[in-house]
This record gives sequence, C-alpha cells and structure tokens, in this order.
Amino acid sequence: MNQSSSEKRRHKRQAIQALCFVRISTRKTAKQVVGSLSDISAGGLGLTYLPDTKQQDQEPCPDRTYRLDLFQSGDSSFLLSDVPARLKYSIEKKDSLSFLGLPLRRCGLEFLDLSASQKEELKQLISA
Repeated sequence: MNQSSSEKRRHKRQAIQALCFVRISTRKTAKQVVGSLSDISAGGLGLTYLPDTKQQDQEPCPDRTYRLDLFQSGDSSFLLSDVPARLKYSIEKKDSLSFLGLPLRRCGLEFLDLSASQKEELKQLISA
C-alpha cells in the first residue's frame, strides 16, 4: 500500500504567515535557486520557485545535499543561514503560474544535522 507524503513525515508541516524566502546553493558551485517558503516543520520545508528556463542545469536535483539560507521580508534581523538539507523532490505545480505566466515548481527539502542554534532559530520561525 502506498503512503502519502504527509504520512511519511515525522513532523507536521505548517504554513508560514510571514513572507519568507529560501536560497538553495551548493558549496561546490555558485548555482543558486531562490523561492518562497510554502511550509515548514522541524524536519524540513516546502519551497515554491520559478525555474530558470535558460539555465536548466541549475535545477535542484533529488537526493543531493544543499545549503539553505532562510530570511524574512521586512525583518532584516532574521537570517537562518548555512542550513544543511537534502532535496527530496521537485515537481511542477500544475495549478499555478508565475506573474510571468511561466509554470512554478515546488520542492521539498529535508534538514540534515542542524546545530543547536539552528534548531532554536527554526523553532522560533515555526512558532511565529
């Protein structure tokens, strides 16, 4: 029997009220993807982004590890940086188009080995 993705999660994801952004990057290259935070839990997050149609090699790949920076619009004091994560999936959002009329993508990332301070900052973001 197949389990839905929500049944596989150890932590319940919740929507974020504040406008938050996530930058995905790798240590090896300067490739980056920036998108808006859709939902988050203690175990990972969901992100919506507009893919770069001119440089498709910048598309995040499942099972690769990345570094994440999370920041809030209008709150320069909040920055959760250098968060290790693994991309679990990346899919096209068939029901959504960007303001440019291009299809949006959604990806899910699992946090890996967070430091104590990253866990605390993450907890504050989730409870906000």
